[in-house]
Amino acid sequence: MPVPQTVSKPSDTPDKSFIDAKTVFKQTGTNPALGHGTIQTSTSRALQNFIAAYDGPTPHLVVELDVVERNYKALKTALPRANHHYAIKANPHPDLLKRLNKLGCYFECASIQEIDMCLAAGAQAKDILYGNPLKKASEIKAAYQRGVEQYVFDAALELDKIITHAPGSKVICRITTDGSGAVSPLSIKFGCPPEKALDWLLKANSSGLIAHGISFHTGSQQLNPASWNAPIRAAAEVFEALRKQGVDTMKVLDVGGGFPTNYRKTVPPITTFCDAIAHYVAKYFKTNAPLIYTEPGRYLPADAGFILAEVVLVAPSHTNPDIRWVYLDIGRYGGLVETQIDYPVYTHHEGEVGPVIMAGQTCDSNDVIYAEEFRYHLPKALTPGDRVILAHTGVYTTTYSTTLNGFPNLTSQCI
Repeated sequence: MPVPQTVSKPSDTPDKSFIDAKTVFKQTGTNPALGHGTIQTSTSRALQNFIAAYDGPTPHLVVELDVVERNYKALKTALPRANHHYAIKANPHPDLLKRLNKLGCYFECASIQEIDMCLAAGAQAKDILYGNPLKKASEIKAAYQRGVEQYVFDAALELDKIITHAPGSKVICRITTDGSGAVSPLSIKFGCPPEKALDWLLKANSSGLIAHGISFHTGSQQLNPASWNAPIRAAAEVFEALRKQGVDTMKVLDVGGGFPTNYRKTVPPITTFCDAIAHYVAKYFKTNAPLIYTEPGRYLPADAGFILAEVVLVAPSHTNPDIRWVYLDIGRYGGLVETQIDYPVYTHHEGEVGPVIMAGQTCDSNDVIYAEEFRYHLPKALTPGDRVILAHTGVYTTTYSTTLNGFPNLTSQCI
């Protein structure tokens, strides 16, 4: 495969541009080539220098915080009259949380442990959104004791737990969506019908809680801006029905996350999705527009992250010698569980490429990252000991890492 010729500008500041791996690793003198395809990514001299100089153990994730900051500012500009709550399950690195908190970003948490991480980063408990609709009574009580005021629910018994253990709190009911257009739909497990939301928010209001809003999530890596249309319309109907019954405390429309990032395919810019959200809110809420919450996870740090890995073994397939198995020191159990995502892959080789199946080094036969032989083509010169770079891996990698077979967790750092 020809090596892409478009290169990034030499700069000390992050620059969004089309680059090839030769630009990223020019400092090494090894003249590496992109394993498969051209990517749109963010590069800076600091990142180039770090990757060139790194000689520590692998696998290792590095996240460039200036890129995260750029993404946050782009989201804030695209949807300025909104409270943006970073879903920290995507990547809870303390330095990342501190940078976002300094920028004025809020946080969405799924557990007491995540709440404590945000508090340690300087967040105010009253600003944290406890967005997981599945909480033990003890966890609700613990969050309430820490000063958390906002809770999401999507079931009657969950509401009962909040009534008992977080009296006077603000509750947001999560409604279901169909998830179409998303790489990872979330509609099967989460959300309730809008008519149930109406009933339960009325109950919340009469039980001493503050009926605060409606939330939904259109699915992770959502590629269709129109996916926000139906749930915003449904939310507006619930707001209006509650208003007619005298409930005037509904203030928040949480449109979730799902904003996509570039992997091997370029996605629409963040303005495309935020403009659609603003349009639907104006269309259905008219002059009674609520405060918008978002829950960006993937969008903020994904393209800021690069995993440095090592080739453990390259072996021909027993069923087709034209296909090679490439075993890395990171696989599904090491943090690459999102096998539906096509991460851009770099190697230090140029020249002829061929089809590969990529897998991790654990003794579990399910530890295969990309099984389809047509999905990736990597250089035929690839050999054990070579370094491989997996780009745009800043989210849902360290948090999915395990110690299966005694292999260490994926390590990470921010620069």
